[in-house]
Amino acid sequence: MESRSTTWQKLAQWRNSDPHLSLLGSLGTVADVLAIVGTVSWVYALVTRKDLPKSLLAIFLGILTLACVAMVFRLQDTLRKLEIGLTGRARVGDALPSMAESMADLSRATVAISDGAPGSETVFFTHLEAACRSFAEALRTATGSQCRVTVQDLYAPDSQVPQPGHSGEDFAVRTIARSGSWSEGATQAAGRVDWVRENTDFEAVLLLNEPYYLCNDLVVELSAGYRNSHWPPERLKEMQASQNYPYRSTIVWPLRGRLTGPGPANEWRILGFLSADSPITGTFIASAIVPLGETFAHALYAGLNMYENRELEAAQ
Repeated sequence: MESRSTTWQKLAQWRNSDPHLSLLGSLGTVADVLAIVGTVSWVYALVTRKDLPKSLLAIFLGILTLACVAMVFRLQDTLRKLEIGLTGRARVGDALPSMAESMADLSRATVAISDGAPGSETVFFTHLEAACRSFAEALRTATGSQCRVTVQDLYAPDSQVPQPGHSGEDFAVRTIARSGSWSEGATQAAGRVDWVRENTDFEAVLLLNEPYYLCNDLVVELSAGYRNSHWPPERLKEMQASQNYPYRSTIVWPLRGRLTGPGPANEWRILGFLSADSPITGTFIASAIVPLGETFAHALYAGLNMYENRELEAAQ
Protein backbone atom coordinates (compact mmCIF):
# COMPACT_ATOMS: atom_id res chain seq x y z
CA MET A 1 0.00 0.00 0.00
CA GLU A 2 1.39 3.33 -0.99
CA SER A 3 0.38 6.09 1.40
CA ARG A 4 -1.26 9.26 0.15
CA SER A 5 1.13 11.31 -1.96
CA THR A 6 0.84 15.09 -2.02
CA THR A 7 2.01 17.35 -4.82
CA TRP A 8 4.95 18.42 -2.66
CA GLN A 9 5.92 14.77 -2.05
CA LYS A 10 5.87 14.08 -5.78
CA LEU A 11 7.95 17.20 -6.40
CA ALA A 12 10.47 16.11 -3.74
CA GLN A 13 10.66 12.63 -5.25
CA TRP A 14 11.35 14.08 -8.70
CA ARG A 15 13.87 16.57 -7.30
CA ASN A 16 15.82 13.85 -5.47
CA SER A 17 15.73 11.40 -8.35
CA ASP A 18 18.38 13.07 -10.48
CA PRO A 19 20.19 16.43 -10.16
CA HIS A 20 20.23 16.89 -13.95
CA LEU A 21 16.47 16.45 -14.10
CA SER A 22 16.09 18.99 -11.31
CA LEU A 23 18.21 21.58 -13.13
CA LEU A 24 16.53 21.13 -16.51
CA GLY A 25 13.06 21.07 -14.96
CA SER A 26 13.75 24.26 -13.00
CA LEU A 27 15.04 26.06 -16.09
CA GLY A 28 12.03 24.92 -18.08
CA THR A 29 9.65 26.13 -15.40
CA VAL A 30 11.36 29.54 -15.29
CA ALA A 31 11.06 29.82 -19.07
CA ASP A 32 7.35 28.95 -18.93
CA VAL A 33 6.69 31.49 -16.21
CA LEU A 34 8.51 34.20 -18.18
CA ALA A 35 6.46 33.32 -21.26
CA ILE A 36 3.21 33.64 -19.33
CA VAL A 37 4.23 36.94 -17.74
CA GLY A 38 5.40 38.32 -21.08
CA THR A 39 2.19 37.28 -22.82
CA VAL A 40 -0.05 38.76 -20.14
CA SER A 41 1.93 42.03 -20.22
CA TRP A 42 1.74 42.19 -23.99
CA VAL A 43 -2.00 41.51 -24.03
CA TYR A 44 -2.59 44.14 -21.34
CA ALA A 45 -0.59 46.72 -23.29
CA LEU A 46 -2.60 46.09 -26.46
CA VAL A 47 -5.97 46.03 -24.74
CA THR A 48 -5.38 49.32 -22.94
CA ARG A 49 -4.91 51.09 -26.31
CA LYS A 50 -8.70 50.87 -26.83
CA ASP A 51 -8.28 49.59 -30.36
CA LEU A 52 -10.99 46.88 -30.68
CA PRO A 53 -9.53 44.84 -33.58
CA LYS A 54 -6.10 44.84 -32.01
CA SER A 55 -7.62 44.06 -28.61
CA LEU A 56 -9.50 41.06 -30.01
CA LEU A 57 -6.36 39.90 -31.78
CA ALA A 58 -4.40 40.30 -28.56
CA ILE A 59 -6.95 38.28 -26.59
CA PHE A 60 -6.94 35.52 -29.21
CA LEU A 61 -3.14 35.38 -29.29
CA GLY A 62 -3.04 35.41 -25.49
CA ILE A 63 -5.42 32.45 -25.27
CA LEU A 64 -3.47 30.61 -27.95
CA THR A 65 -0.18 31.24 -26.12
CA LEU A 66 -1.59 30.06 -22.79
CA ALA A 67 -2.92 26.91 -24.46
CA CYS A 68 0.51 26.23 -25.93
CA VAL A 69 2.16 26.81 -22.55
CA ALA A 70 -0.29 24.34 -20.96
CA MET A 71 0.63 21.75 -23.60
CA VAL A 72 4.32 22.38 -22.91
CA PHE A 73 3.73 21.82 -19.19
CA ARG A 74 2.04 18.50 -19.90
CA LEU A 75 4.81 17.47 -22.28
CA GLN A 76 7.45 18.37 -19.68
CA ASP A 77 5.66 16.29 -17.06
CA THR A 78 5.40 13.30 -19.41
CA LEU A 79 9.05 13.49 -20.39
CA ARG A 80 10.05 13.91 -16.74
CA LYS A 81 8.13 10.77 -15.73
CA LEU A 82 9.64 8.85 -18.63
CA GLU A 83 13.15 9.96 -17.68
CA ILE A 84 12.61 9.04 -14.03
CA GLY A 85 11.36 5.59 -15.04
CA LEU A 86 14.32 4.97 -17.33
CA THR A 87 16.77 6.20 -14.68
CA GLY A 88 15.16 3.99 -12.03
CA ARG A 89 15.37 0.90 -14.24
CA ALA A 90 19.00 1.63 -15.07
CA ARG A 91 19.83 1.92 -11.37
CA VAL A 92 18.06 -1.36 -10.65
CA GLY A 93 20.27 -3.00 -13.25
CA ASP A 94 23.35 -1.59 -11.52
CA ALA A 95 22.04 -2.99 -8.21
CA LEU A 96 21.82 -6.59 -9.44
CA PRO A 97 25.37 -7.63 -8.38
CA SER A 98 24.62 -6.63 -4.76
CA MET A 99 21.22 -8.26 -5.05
CA ALA A 100 22.85 -11.52 -6.19
CA GLU A 101 25.22 -11.35 -3.24
CA SER A 102 22.28 -10.98 -0.84
CA MET A 103 20.62 -14.03 -2.43
CA ALA A 104 23.81 -16.03 -1.92
CA ASP A 105 23.88 -15.08 1.77
CA LEU A 106 20.23 -16.06 2.18
CA SER A 107 20.99 -19.41 0.57
CA ARG A 108 23.84 -19.98 3.02
CA ALA A 109 21.58 -19.00 5.92
CA THR A 110 18.92 -21.50 4.82
CA VAL A 111 21.47 -24.29 4.46
CA ALA A 112 22.86 -23.51 7.92
CA ILE A 113 19.50 -23.61 9.73
CA SER A 114 18.41 -26.75 7.88
CA ASP A 115 21.55 -28.57 9.06
CA GLY A 116 20.44 -28.61 12.68
CA ALA A 117 23.99 -28.92 14.00
CA PRO A 118 25.03 -27.14 17.22
CA GLY A 119 25.65 -23.48 16.53
CA SER A 120 23.64 -23.52 13.30
CA GLU A 121 21.38 -20.72 14.55
CA THR A 122 24.39 -18.47 15.07
CA VAL A 123 25.55 -19.18 11.52
CA PHE A 124 22.00 -18.54 10.27
CA PHE A 125 21.90 -15.06 11.81
CA THR A 126 25.44 -14.27 10.65
CA HIS A 127 24.50 -14.93 7.04
CA LEU A 128 21.13 -13.20 7.45
CA GLU A 129 22.81 -9.99 8.64
CA ALA A 130 25.25 -10.22 5.73
CA ALA A 131 22.28 -10.56 3.38
CA CYS A 132 20.71 -7.44 4.91
CA ARG A 133 23.91 -5.47 4.32
CA SER A 134 24.09 -6.62 0.69
CA PHE A 135 20.43 -5.79 0.14
CA ALA A 136 20.93 -2.35 1.70
CA GLU A 137 23.78 -1.78 -0.76
CA ALA A 138 21.53 -2.86 -3.63
CA LEU A 139 18.88 -0.37 -2.49
CA ARG A 140 21.50 2.37 -2.17
CA THR A 141 22.53 1.76 -5.77
CA ALA A 142 18.93 1.59 -6.99
CA THR A 143 17.73 4.72 -5.16
CA GLY A 144 20.86 6.85 -4.83
CA SER A 145 20.21 7.20 -1.07
CA GLN A 146 21.60 5.44 1.99
CA CYS A 147 19.18 2.74 3.15
CA ARG A 148 18.83 0.56 6.23
CA VAL A 149 17.35 -2.94 6.01
CA THR A 150 15.67 -4.70 8.93
CA VAL A 151 14.18 -8.19 9.31
CA GLN A 152 11.61 -8.72 12.08
CA ASP A 153 9.58 -11.75 13.08
CA LEU A 154 6.15 -12.04 14.66
CA TYR A 155 5.71 -13.41 18.18
CA ALA A 156 3.24 -13.53 21.04
CA PRO A 157 4.63 -11.43 23.94
CA ASP A 158 2.57 -13.29 26.56
CA SER A 159 4.31 -16.59 25.89
CA GLN A 160 7.48 -15.24 24.22
CA VAL A 161 7.02 -18.10 21.74
CA PRO A 162 6.77 -17.31 18.01
CA GLN A 163 3.35 -18.03 16.54
CA PRO A 164 3.88 -18.02 12.77
CA GLY A 165 0.86 -17.44 10.61
CA HIS A 166 -1.28 -15.68 13.21
CA SER A 167 -2.68 -12.26 12.37
CA GLY A 168 -4.29 -10.94 15.54
CA GLU A 169 -3.68 -7.50 17.00
CA ASP A 170 -2.20 -9.12 20.10
CA PHE A 171 1.03 -9.91 18.30
CA ALA A 172 4.27 -7.97 18.22
CA VAL A 173 7.45 -7.81 16.19
CA ARG A 174 11.10 -8.12 17.19
CA THR A 175 14.23 -7.42 15.20
CA ILE A 176 16.31 -10.49 14.32
CA ALA A 177 18.68 -8.97 11.75
CA ARG A 178 19.66 -5.52 10.52
CA SER A 179 22.11 -4.02 8.06
CA GLY A 180 23.03 -1.17 10.42
CA SER A 181 21.36 1.48 12.53
CA TRP A 182 20.48 5.14 12.44
CA SER A 183 20.91 7.40 15.45
CA GLU A 184 17.70 6.16 17.04
CA GLY A 185 18.85 2.57 17.33
CA ALA A 186 20.24 2.89 20.85
CA THR A 187 17.28 4.83 22.27
CA GLN A 188 14.79 1.97 22.23
CA ALA A 189 13.84 1.12 25.81
CA ALA A 190 14.99 -2.30 26.98
CA GLY A 191 12.13 -4.78 27.18
CA ARG A 192 9.74 -2.57 25.21
CA VAL A 193 7.20 -4.51 23.14
CA ASP A 194 6.64 -3.33 19.57
CA TRP A 195 2.98 -4.20 19.08
CA VAL A 196 1.66 -4.60 15.55
CA ARG A 197 -1.29 -2.33 16.39
CA GLU A 198 1.13 0.48 17.31
CA ASN A 199 2.72 0.53 13.85
CA THR A 200 0.82 1.77 10.82
CA ASP A 201 3.06 -0.10 8.36
CA PHE A 202 2.86 -3.51 10.07
CA GLU A 203 -0.86 -3.11 10.64
CA ALA A 204 -1.46 -2.34 6.96
CA VAL A 205 0.46 -5.40 5.81
CA LEU A 206 -0.66 -7.89 8.47
CA LEU A 207 -4.21 -6.86 9.30
CA LEU A 208 -5.29 -5.19 6.06
CA ASN A 209 -3.51 -7.73 3.81
CA GLU A 210 -1.73 -5.07 1.77
CA PRO A 211 1.12 -6.47 -0.40
CA TYR A 212 3.46 -3.76 0.95
CA TYR A 213 3.46 -0.42 2.73
CA LEU A 214 5.25 2.57 1.21
CA CYS A 215 5.57 6.14 2.45
CA ASN A 216 8.03 8.62 1.01
CA ASP A 217 7.47 11.35 3.60
CA LEU A 218 6.76 10.09 7.11
CA VAL A 219 6.86 13.60 8.55
CA VAL A 220 3.87 14.59 6.42
CA GLU A 221 2.18 11.25 7.14
CA LEU A 222 2.36 11.89 10.89
CA SER A 223 -0.36 14.50 10.49
CA ALA A 224 -2.54 11.81 8.86
CA GLY A 225 -2.17 9.48 11.86
CA TYR A 226 1.00 7.52 11.10
CA ARG A 227 2.09 5.47 14.15
CA ASN A 228 5.53 4.07 14.96
CA SER A 229 6.26 2.26 18.24
CA HIS A 230 9.89 3.46 18.03
CA TRP A 231 8.61 7.03 18.04
CA PRO A 232 6.72 7.36 21.36
CA PRO A 233 5.11 10.76 22.10
CA GLU A 234 8.03 12.11 24.12
CA ARG A 235 10.58 11.16 21.46
CA LEU A 236 8.34 12.38 18.67
CA LYS A 237 8.08 15.76 20.38
CA GLU A 238 11.88 16.00 20.48
CA MET A 239 12.19 15.08 16.80
CA GLN A 240 9.55 17.60 15.78
CA ALA A 241 11.28 20.36 17.76
CA SER A 242 14.70 19.61 16.25
CA GLN A 243 13.41 18.44 12.84
CA ASN A 244 15.90 15.58 13.23
CA TYR A 245 14.15 12.39 12.16
CA PRO A 246 16.14 9.13 11.92
CA TYR A 247 14.39 8.27 8.65
CA ARG A 248 11.76 9.90 6.46
CA SER A 249 10.98 7.25 3.84
CA THR A 250 10.07 3.63 4.49
CA ILE A 251 8.83 0.54 2.68
CA VAL A 252 7.72 -2.71 4.32
CA TRP A 253 7.09 -6.14 2.79
CA PRO A 254 5.55 -9.20 4.49
CA LEU A 255 7.64 -12.34 4.90
CA ARG A 256 4.95 -14.74 3.76
CA GLY A 257 4.25 -17.94 1.91
CA ARG A 258 1.17 -19.83 0.70
CA LEU A 259 -0.21 -22.42 3.10
CA THR A 260 -0.53 -25.98 1.79
CA GLY A 261 -2.72 -28.81 2.98
CA PRO A 262 -6.06 -28.45 4.81
CA GLY A 263 -7.44 -24.95 5.26
CA PRO A 264 -8.63 -22.03 3.15
CA ALA A 265 -7.20 -22.02 -0.36
CA ASN A 266 -4.45 -19.51 -1.10
CA GLU A 267 -4.18 -18.35 2.52
CA TRP A 268 -0.99 -16.50 3.35
CA ARG A 269 1.19 -17.45 6.30
CA ILE A 270 3.03 -14.37 7.53
CA LEU A 271 6.16 -14.90 9.64
CA GLY A 272 7.39 -11.32 9.90
CA PHE A 273 8.44 -8.27 7.93
CA LEU A 274 11.22 -6.95 5.75
CA SER A 275 11.69 -3.20 6.11
CA ALA A 276 13.85 -0.61 4.39
CA ASP A 277 14.11 3.03 5.36
CA SER A 278 16.05 6.11 4.36
CA PRO A 279 16.68 9.57 5.86
CA ILE A 280 15.77 11.17 2.49
CA THR A 281 12.20 11.90 1.39
CA GLY A 282 11.06 10.49 -1.94
CA THR A 283 13.56 7.62 -1.84
CA PHE A 284 11.48 4.65 -3.00
CA ILE A 285 9.87 4.40 -6.44
CA ALA A 286 7.40 1.52 -6.18
CA SER A 287 7.78 0.21 -9.73
CA ALA A 288 11.55 -0.16 -9.30
CA ILE A 289 11.94 -1.12 -5.62
CA VAL A 290 8.94 -3.31 -4.79
CA PRO A 291 10.11 -6.28 -6.96
CA LEU A 292 13.55 -6.19 -5.32
CA GLY A 293 12.05 -6.45 -1.85
CA GLU A 294 9.64 -9.18 -2.88
CA THR A 295 12.55 -11.19 -4.27
CA PHE A 296 14.48 -10.88 -1.00
CA ALA A 297 11.39 -11.70 1.08
CA HIS A 298 10.56 -14.84 -0.89
CA ALA A 299 14.16 -16.05 -0.71
CA LEU A 300 14.22 -15.51 3.08
CA TYR A 301 10.91 -17.21 3.84
CA ALA A 302 12.12 -20.83 3.74
CA GLY A 303 15.02 -20.25 6.14
CA LEU A 304 12.92 -18.17 8.53
CA ASN A 305 10.22 -20.86 8.52
CA MET A 306 12.81 -23.49 9.52
CA TYR A 307 14.16 -21.24 12.26
CA GLU A 308 10.74 -20.59 13.78
CA ASN A 309 9.78 -24.27 13.61
CA ARG A 310 12.92 -25.08 15.60
CA GLU A 311 11.98 -22.39 18.12
CA LEU A 312 8.54 -23.93 18.51
CA GLU A 313 9.97 -27.41 18.98
CA ALA A 314 12.44 -26.18 21.58
CA ALA A 315 9.64 -24.47 23.53
CA GLN A 316 7.46 -27.58 23.73
